[in-house]
Amino acid sequence: MTEGEERYITEEYQGYSDRVDYVAACFPTTDLVEYMLDDGGEQEIKDIFTALSGGIVDEEMSVLKEMSPYHRVQEGLLTEYPPLLIAHGDADELIPHNQSLKLYEALEKVSRAQNILNLNACIGYPEAEDEYLTGNSVQFHGHMGYRMVGEFHKCGYKFGRWYNMVWMEKLLGEHGENPKEVIPFPALAGHIEL
Repeated sequence: MTEGEERYITEEYQGYSDRVDYVAACFPTTDLVEYMLDDGGEQEIKDIFTALSGGIVDEEMSVLKEMSPYHRVQEGLLTEYPPLLIAHGDADELIPHNQSLKLYEALEKVSRAQNILNLNACIGYPEAEDEYLTGNSVQFHGHMGYRMVGEFHKCGYKFGRWYNMVWMEKLLGEHGENPKEVIPFPALAGHIEL
C-alpha cells in the first residue's frame, strides 16, 4: 500500500520493502468503510484505523477501501494481497461477526463466478469439547450450507491430547459432463458486483 507514496520515498527508507508474504488475522474488520460509518462501531477501534491510515480516514474513504479485504475482492484486486487467513468467532465484543460473514459471502460469490463447483473445509474437531477446541467451526460451516463428508480420528496432537479432523463440503453448482473452465480471479476484475 505504501509503494510510490512520497512520504516513504526518503533516504531513511531506502532498501526497505512493504511487501508482506502472508497475513493471519484474528477477529479482523473485513470492511472498514462499513465499520467506520457504523455509529455502533467501537471508537477505540476507529481511532486505531484512523492512525493507521495517516489520519485521513474521515476525508478519504478510498484509504479504507484499500485496507479492506472485502473491497479488494469486490474490485478484483485480491491478487495484489498476500494470502490471508482470517479467524473470527461470534463472541468478539469489538468487531461484529457479520464482518467475517460478509467476506465469506463475497468469496463464495467470486468462487461461483469462477465456475468453481465445490468448496471444501478441513476442520479440527474434538471428541469432547475442551478449553482449546469446540464444535463451533463445524456448526458455522453447517450453517453456511456445508455438509459433513468424513472424519479422521485422532490424527492431530496438540495441548497434550488427540483431536480429530473432519471434512465438510458445499456444492456450488451442477456437476455436468462438460464442466466450464475455471476462470482465474484476475480475469474477473471489475465484472463482479457484490
